[in-house]
Order: sequence, then structure tokens, then C-alpha cells
Amino acid sequence: MLLLNYLRLKLESLAESGVNDNLINFLNSRHITQKFKLTETKLVPIFEPSFFLRISYEYINACEALEKSANPGFYLNVQYYLLCHALEIAMKSILIMYGWNKGELKADVDHDLIEAINILVTNNLYKFNKEDTERIRLINEFYSKKGFEYLEFAGSKVYPRLKELKEVTWKVIRDANNLIESFPKKSS
Repeated sequence: MLLLNYLRLKLESLAESGVNDNLINFLNSRHITQKFKLTETKLVPIFEPSFFLRISYEYINACEALEKSANPGFYLNVQYYLLCHALEIAMKSILIMYGWNKGELKADVDHDLIEAINILVTNNLYKFNKEDTERIRLINEFYSKKGFEYLEFAGSKVYPRLKELKEVTWKVIRDANNLIESFPKKSS
């Protein structure tokens, strides 16, 4: 919890330095919209692909902000977590677009990136090449068991290079964005 509080404070300070404006400009240039309803003082997201994709952008942009910090190596585990979470949410945005609901995502995928890949590939919703699947498999062994959150570092871990995982994550995010934009809209 201490790590998450520290990360929240760090991201708030980055937001004050203009990172948030860059993110908003980037999202607006891609026509990503956040839909929400107001209840008292909280924003409650509507369960839809574009909202999930927007959150995915936030996680990957937070990772990139940490890379630009004075000591990026200090945040390496946090960066891996942010990339994995961005990837998870981007893949879930595709599944939501094709009709998966919260219960199905929890039961079928939970936080398992390889399960998400298997569902996407099996249902011909998205394709992953062998190299990207292997990179994700390596990090998933740790991520799916909440290793980054509970800091369970038993044994040696082999991770893909951060740069390679970031490339895979950006690819899925961009492809998900293109799929969502081209997906037939429901008539009101």
C-alpha cells in the first residue's frame, strides 16, 4: 500500500508539470472520449470499451512519465506493473467491444494476460505474433499472481525488456483504438 500511495503522489506531481495536458491532447487527437455519470462527488465510469481504452492510455503514459524521471531505474517494477495493467485493460476493451461483461471478464480472464490472449485468438478477435506472446508469457507468470503489487520475488524472474513490452502494449492499444473506432455503433 505504501508503494501505491507513493506512486499516486508521484503521478499527481507529474500531472502538475503538464503530463496530464499532454495526455488529454493525445487522447483528444485520437477521439478517445471518457463517458461517465456524476454521483455525488465521484465519477463513475460506464462499462464500455472506449472508457477501458482511455484508462489503458493513462497507465502506459504514467509508465512513460516514470521513464523520463530523474532516476527511471528506481521505478522499474512500477513501470512493469503499469505496462502489464495497460495491456490487460486494452485487451479487455476489445473483449468488452465484442460483448464480454464484467462477470465474464472476471471469470474468464481476471488478471491473466495469457488467458486474455487465448480468448482473443481463439475467437478470432485479435492476433498476436509468437515473439509478443512469449514476451507477455514471461511477464504474466509474475503479473497474474499479483507479484508486482505484493512484491513476491521468490526465485529468479526473467522479464522481457521494458522497451519490448512497451512496444507490444502500444501496439495492442493502438489496434484496440482502431477496432473500437471502426466497430459499428449501436443505434440509440
